[in-house]
Amino acid sequence: MEGVRTHRARCLDRRDVTRRDGIQVTSPARTILDLAATVAPRQLRRMVRQAQVEHRVSVRQLLELLARADGHRGVPKLRAAIADGPTPTASELEDIVLDLIDEVTSERPEINARLCLDGETIFPDFLWRDRKLVIEADGRRFHDAPSTQADDARKQAILEAHEHRVLRIRYEQAVHRRAQTRARIRVAIDAAPVR
Repeated sequence: MEGVRTHRARCLDRRDVTRRDGIQVTSPARTILDLAATVAPRQLRRMVRQAQVEHRVSVRQLLELLARADGHRGVPKLRAAIADGPTPTASELEDIVLDLIDEVTSERPEINARLCLDGETIFPDFLWRDRKLVIEADGRRFHDAPSTQADDARKQAILEAHEHRVLRIRYEQAVHRRAQTRARIRVAIDAAPVR
């Protein structure tokens, strides 16, 4: 069929096969492993993180797959991509900001975690509960619309009313002002002692 590329696997465990619309396909975890052999590490990391945030795959599922996929070309790259454990970031900008956070501190925040305040559920991009610190990665794609900006301001007001410090990082800052952004993150962490 035109436009469809196929490949054959030497070994395909039945746990790595599922059905989608009546068609037999590989599981999300196995698809990621197969792609790991051919995509760049950054693309693989984004794929793994996006699959986690969409609840399509967990690190546990990937580790189980790696244990039975000995000899697959994608194993080393996938193992490296999940070495830090669960990292369910929702965008490339969140990946970049998380890398900056990791460069500044070994204290890993919760990522897109549920926080209930004033009867409302908020999902901060990065949350240190014990420090009452939130970092938001604000990309143009999701945060430049006036309605989104109003929603962001409302959520920030709720967070601040509950004594959370909120640090907002734009794409331009994360990419083009990395040293300055790392310094801002360090200051925010230092200014928010563990409670």
